[in-house]
Amino acid sequence: AFSGAMAPPAMRATRGGPPPAASASITLRDVLLAEARDDADRDALRVAIDYLETAMRAIRDGRATLEDVDKCAPFVIGSDPWFYLVLLVNKPCKTLYGPYDPLIARGSTAKAQAILDGFVCADCSKAGGRNSTVTLRRCGHCHRVSYCGRACQRRHYDNGHRDECQAHQKDREKLRESRARTSRVVLPATADLPPQPLLVRHLRDGLGTSSLVLFKDPGRDVAPDDEICWGIPTVPVRDDDLRDSLLGPFEACFNVARHGREYDALVKAKIATPMPDKVYETAEGKTYPIARIEIPQIDPRDPY
Repeated sequence: AFSGAMAPPAMRATRGGPPPAASASITLRDVLLAEARDDADRDALRVAIDYLETAMRAIRDGRATLEDVDKCAPFVIGSDPWFYLVLLVNKPCKTLYGPYDPLIARGSTAKAQAILDGFVCADCSKAGGRNSTVTLRRCGHCHRVSYCGRACQRRHYDNGHRDECQAHQKDREKLRESRARTSRVVLPATADLPPQPLLVRHLRDGLGTSSLVLFKDPGRDVAPDDEICWGIPTVPVRDDDLRDSLLGPFEACFNVARHGREYDALVKAKIATPMPDKVYETAEGKTYPIARIEIPQIDPRDPY
């Protein structure tokens, strides 16, 4: 479907499935259009693909240059076909909404994705990125949107971005406060495993999701057949007010019914310290113990 300098890499899998067979009957166009969410979405995407294919033929024939693709596009700047064209030109897409380097994240729109990826001005929708002479600069506070100039930035800020920007800044602070902390420990023996020297990482995203990742330390002597890597997701507390009042910055809820043995090993290794007076009770009546995660420092040598 696509070829030339702007052609995306070869297709990978669509949502959760195996990679499509490489045959003339399956093209990237087919994959993208098949995943469109509705007819309007599909029509906008189809005209963007049609134009881009025409533009690529003109480039191959010497009748146009890469810089002409955006400049000569027959779409109204800010329309759905325009945003799809910008995404197609700038993103190596494998699927439309699928999990493998998608053109658009699941649940998003072409406009929202183009803004989030920094390919268009959040106010006037002028395209930056590949082949464009427009320079876009990210908002210096939230880093979530981009602008082609100060006039657009001020207008967008007054028209609603002020509140969004402040909310994003708070989220960034939460992320900054709960960055992954890593240390080297020796995990105690269990019924199945001898003591294992591991790197341990705790990551909280500040939005209710948390995980512990334990993996083999390449800097220590471990038997070659010991490919140890645990991922122990903790129970998310998604309500902002409840989470802020219930959990400290280094605390997490554990599903001991599902991860009881791993939790006991973490407690024995003094990675997790139970807090008997604190418990998380869900609206469904389920209760989860809360523990403090004792990982004291960020290790600069951590390759992850």
